[in-house]
Amino acid sequence: MKLLFKLKFIIILAALIIILNLLFLSSAVAEFFSTTVSRFFNIVLTSIFGVVGFSVAEWVFLFLIVFVIVKIVLLIINLIRARFLKVKKSLYRLVLLALIIVLVINLTITSGYSRPSLDKPLNLTLEQLDEQKLKAAAVYYGAELTNANQNIERDENGDVKSPYSFNELNKLLNSEFDKLNNKYFTNHDFTAKKIVFSNALCAFSISGMYFPLTCEPNVSTTCMSYELPIIMAHELSHAHGVMRENEANFLAYYICINSDDQYLKYCGLMYAAIIMINNYNNFNHDDATALYDALPKAIRTEYDNASKFYDKHQNNFLSSVADFFNNLWLQSNKVTNGTNSYSDTAVRLYALYKLSNV
Repeated sequence: MKLLFKLKFIIILAALIIILNLLFLSSAVAEFFSTTVSRFFNIVLTSIFGVVGFSVAEWVFLFLIVFVIVKIVLLIINLIRARFLKVKKSLYRLVLLALIIVLVINLTITSGYSRPSLDKPLNLTLEQLDEQKLKAAAVYYGAELTNANQNIERDENGDVKSPYSFNELNKLLNSEFDKLNNKYFTNHDFTAKKIVFSNALCAFSISGMYFPLTCEPNVSTTCMSYELPIIMAHELSHAHGVMRENEANFLAYYICINSDDQYLKYCGLMYAAIIMINNYNNFNHDDATALYDALPKAIRTEYDNASKFYDKHQNNFLSSVADFFNNLWLQSNKVTNGTNSYSDTAVRLYALYKLSNV
């Protein structure tokens, strides 16, 4: 009877997960679920874990890795020793844990990958890009970045100085998200958490993560000063209901570029300018190089500092491992181009350029 109950419970959990994922094939259902059930769980969980002064997600993640490894080792040992009753118990616990984790992920974030894009809420009109459009946007963002450069302070290395502490930056970005004022985005102040093992994650080329089991935006502090607001805004974008990576990236740029705060604006434009120049470079290398060289020396120095920083801190092998698993995760959530989606923001940056120059 006890075994039958366990089997029924496993089947019910598995069936519920399958039903949810089938329902999420409809963007209308995914949108409804995202703005009701998922939004509720995100707010409740982040409210619970947000009061803790450290990243619970980081330690839960590490615990789960150790727990699963230990369980698998014990499972193998019990198989070798023919302790089949213990093998069945271990298998049940592993399967149960896996199903519970998948169900929580389904309840908190999975529907977000299938909901309509953020283009309509942000009044963006997407167009197919060509050489002329890319150049126009590259020139515009380069000029905006040059102007923004006059309003920031730099440290002895030539990098922009952040005028805010981590918590102050968190509050400032939450206030910027409040300005969106659209029901598409979750109207709640989320608490970003510092990742303790930031240096280790940097080696894997991981700058942050939104952990669906605790709904905490986790941010690496091992990064350039102009990157921190974008990394934090990216993870906060996930908390606000934007799950696709290219859209979360763009929303981070959008939030910062449209801010009245000069530091945020500069950081957003640092990304926008180089993205559009690099995309224009695919059409006209010489002209794109000239646009880059026309940027103030201080800006080019900061880009160069970033390149040297990651050459020092990132490990190619570990980065490829992290990229492999992240790619699997994204593709399992219907992001067909996987990790390549992170850089797929030029079309929306051009739309923002058009919107800013109407």
